[in-house]
Amino acid sequence: SARPYNLCQQTVCIKSISFRTKSIVGYTELLLQPLTPQLRKVKLNCKQCTVYSIWLETLPDSRGHQQTAMEASFAFNDPTMEICRAEMKQRNLAFFEQRHELAGRQLRITVEFSLQQPQAGLYFCSPLGEDGEVDMRSAHCFTSATGNSTRLWLPCIDSCSELCQWRLEITVPEDMVAVAPGDLLETVYTQDLQSKTYRYFLAQPTCAPNIGFAIGAFELETGPPLSGATASYFCPPPLASLMKHTVSRLPDCLAFYESLLGVRLPYGSLKLVFVDQAYETVQSYASVILASVSLLHSARIVDQAIESRRALALALAQQFFGCYIGMQTFSDAWLPQGISGHIAALYQRKVFGHNEYRNYISDQMSQVCHYESTRHEVLLDPSGAAGPDKQSAVTPFCLRFPQTVPPDYAAIYRSKAMLVIRLLGCKLGEEVLQYVLNKLITLASSYDPSLQQQPLQPGTEQSWRPAFLLSSQALLDLILALTGKNMQYLLDQWVTQPGHARLRASFSINKKRNLIALEIRDDPPVAASGGGGGGGGRRRRYTGAVAVSLQELDGPFTHTLKLDESAAVSDLPCHTKSRKIKRRKVLLSNGDELEDPDLGKLESDCSLLWLRVDPEMQLIRHVEIVQPEPMWHLLLRYERCVASQMAACRALCQPCFHSRETWQALMEVVRDERQYYRVRMQACYALCMISGPLDLLEPLMAVFLSLFGAKDTRSVTPANDFSNLQRYFLLKEVPLCMSLLHTAQGVCPPEVPEFILNLLRFNDNSKNIYADDYYRAALIESLFRTVSPAATVTTENFLAKLPKPIAALLEELSHGGDCEMPPRVPQAAAHRLHPADIGIFKSYAAPGNYIDVRLAAMEAVVNHIKCAKDAAALAWLLDSTVCNPAEEASVRHQAVAMLTIQPPFLRRKRGQLDTPELVERLWRLLNTELSADCRLRCSVASLYHLLYGRHRPKCTPLPENFLVLNVREGRTKIAQRAPTPTPAPADTDDDNANFGLTGAGVGLGSSGDEADVDDDLDIGLEDDYEFAPDEPPI
Repeated sequence: SARPYNLCQQTVCIKSISFRTKSIVGYTELLLQPLTPQLRKVKLNCKQCTVYSIWLETLPDSRGHQQTAMEASFAFNDPTMEICRAEMKQRNLAFFEQRHELAGRQLRITVEFSLQQPQAGLYFCSPLGEDGEVDMRSAHCFTSATGNSTRLWLPCIDSCSELCQWRLEITVPEDMVAVAPGDLLETVYTQDLQSKTYRYFLAQPTCAPNIGFAIGAFELETGPPLSGATASYFCPPPLASLMKHTVSRLPDCLAFYESLLGVRLPYGSLKLVFVDQAYETVQSYASVILASVSLLHSARIVDQAIESRRALALALAQQFFGCYIGMQTFSDAWLPQGISGHIAALYQRKVFGHNEYRNYISDQMSQVCHYESTRHEVLLDPSGAAGPDKQSAVTPFCLRFPQTVPPDYAAIYRSKAMLVIRLLGCKLGEEVLQYVLNKLITLASSYDPSLQQQPLQPGTEQSWRPAFLLSSQALLDLILALTGKNMQYLLDQWVTQPGHARLRASFSINKKRNLIALEIRDDPPVAASGGGGGGGGRRRRYTGAVAVSLQELDGPFTHTLKLDESAAVSDLPCHTKSRKIKRRKVLLSNGDELEDPDLGKLESDCSLLWLRVDPEMQLIRHVEIVQPEPMWHLLLRYERCVASQMAACRALCQPCFHSRETWQALMEVVRDERQYYRVRMQACYALCMISGPLDLLEPLMAVFLSLFGAKDTRSVTPANDFSNLQRYFLLKEVPLCMSLLHTAQGVCPPEVPEFILNLLRFNDNSKNIYADDYYRAALIESLFRTVSPAATVTTENFLAKLPKPIAALLEELSHGGDCEMPPRVPQAAAHRLHPADIGIFKSYAAPGNYIDVRLAAMEAVVNHIKCAKDAAALAWLLDSTVCNPAEEASVRHQAVAMLTIQPPFLRRKRGQLDTPELVERLWRLLNTELSADCRLRCSVASLYHLLYGRHRPKCTPLPENFLVLNVREGRTKIAQRAPTPTPAPADTDDDNANFGLTGAGVGLGSSGDEADVDDDLDIGLEDDYEFAPDEPPI
């Protein structure tokens, strides 16, 4: 650590909590070990809290002598309350100065504080009862786990590298429960028996970002022991039955992780708390997981069960890597995030199967490539790009601190980190990677357990600390020591550089020499579309090895090509000498043998069946393969890699492949129940795209009807039976595919809505063991999609133009009819029928509705804003949601994310919504009003950058003394206004005081440790840190 002291232990005591005033009162004690007798200053991170007093004392020496505790004066400085200031003043935080011979002894700093009406960090869910007072039976509060957010509710050293043991004492009302990290030592009632105090002790050293708690009137469910650790589950009382089923698979997940890593859960207890209005779906703390109540489900729900298992599996994996094994600096965050994501993906492979795992990896890779091509390149380790010039070449925001990374970038960052860890496993071997991960946890577990009931001693301080902090160099050194392999090249390729590979493969067959002339090149960068500031124009070219698989009649043959900066060209021999020799069986890549395959229209003298590039997905890449149509048909029919089959379905959607042979190949896949269900679903979409131009709607409808057991559109379908889950997902997707069918005039055939209406009318779920909520929701959304927007938007009385059943159903949904629909009912789809009246969606978006229904209604409003350029609707969305502190944090964030996905306008296409008032409003949000919520602040900054870029918005007046140079016409213009005083530097040691978008004045550029961010309480008299003012608007 760069600090002249080590943090040995911290005690947190919350003495009282009020749900009516949304406040807490308490104190914290930090036990420090000075490393130098010249210690003059101790910095603490503290934000939003009111500090009443700070006391300093030294611990008794060996003779029992102790100095009297002394109260220190203090001041507070938070440079991020207003990023760009018109006037900045010097603020020195003078606290305490002590020079005496006992400077080497441990110090205890006690800070008394309170927190009132927090804007972020600590969230209160305080529903009102019928009397207008807070209903204490369902009230609860919880913390958020975003990067370095502990300072928002607790004075601490909020750094990922400052580890210590923790004691937490939380006093709550008698009918409430407090859940915190560590083992519960005791529960003690106060003298008046009106309150009780929960005392926790966390023996394993961890950093402040891994500390959080939840308080509320929770229902407790004790699960079976987890390999020696106690398991406790908490949720609001009405949901106890759902919680019991939701967590039933958690012991199996933990058993898999323990078997995979070869170690037990590092904590003596595990506590899972389900909370309402959660900040994120899951949040992991040391031995504590906070999850949203939206993950709860009954045994009759199918869709949510899969999502819940994935989310909880990831949160449990983060207990090992993320909480127990942390990161040295934020530049090393890709390691714990990538490792936890990787082992969670391996659990998905065990539970959901190998096909689902490969499809998941392919989807994650596609998302990463799409984001890097259209938005920003993802740099996992930004430590090598310390300068602002290097960082701005990658992203317009700072990458070295969690407070400045937008949430959409952070999500892709986690996906790419997981892919890199998987690539590392491919290079080393899965068993070797598991051995390396086992060694990491074993080294940390070697910390002496006899020290659990006493503070860490100075002599052992540095010996154990590196074992709990993971860095890129430490991982490389460990791999080299255990395996003798140097994996530095892999990190240089994917970690310290941004971007991905965009490969384009083409070939020709030399029949005389029986060779395949194969060329693979890295596509040139394509400029990002939409003004998103994408990294397409800056993307580097990939150089390295590329695996190519040639499926021949004699079997699959894999070749490795070396790709340089231009291309890789190679003549590959065909192992199959001739097709004249009849072969009854063809060996496939997975070991299966194909009996007498139908080669279709493949050339008679061609022994190559199909081509695949990087078949094992050992690169982070986007692949485009140029091969004849018959080869795509063979690949789709016979290849057993689901990722390749999905790619074949997408390739056959190209207009050049629209033929009856393609239609027949896709139809075979849809009908074949042995095919993976996701491939069949993708084939359904492909069929819908090519059937219209080929005039094959009638036979396609016949196939879709046969899947439901119906002979025609008026037939009554059998009762629901979802026991076969693959068939269930296919049946739920087919109506959505059918709704895409349109004639040459752009109108959906009348048979489609008639059939979907019959599915709804005669839906029978009485004998089904699973609920049909999601199935009926898919039917309703499909029904709305059958109505062409072009046919209704310009029609005033469009309800009269619709079929009566559709109009009646639309009226029922629009006026809040009693429709037992699940989350994501299609208000957004219904919006295409109500372009002028969005009042119903405003009512659905109001607090009190289910969270997913609210988000669907907001999506409809955002779509309306983009299409109708409605300034009033945009103002309503900003007022009621984004700028409303009383709104749920997740809803505010999602509203901004929707505006980012569907911006009201783009910077290159100015419109009537591009006004100085909107600029001022967004600027106030990201500059001053969102100083506490870094996630929402970064989201607004991303939206601002999407709308206006990094320069001055064109709709705003010119700044004072601003020089305009017109190079083409040779003219200059100076805005003659009174100059604005230059801001003076502010005094701070905020190492992260610039917020993201440099050049637009929205930027946080910095250096140093991420703990010294935002706010400091300094012990000492001198302060030689300076805050560099933001770059003025250009």
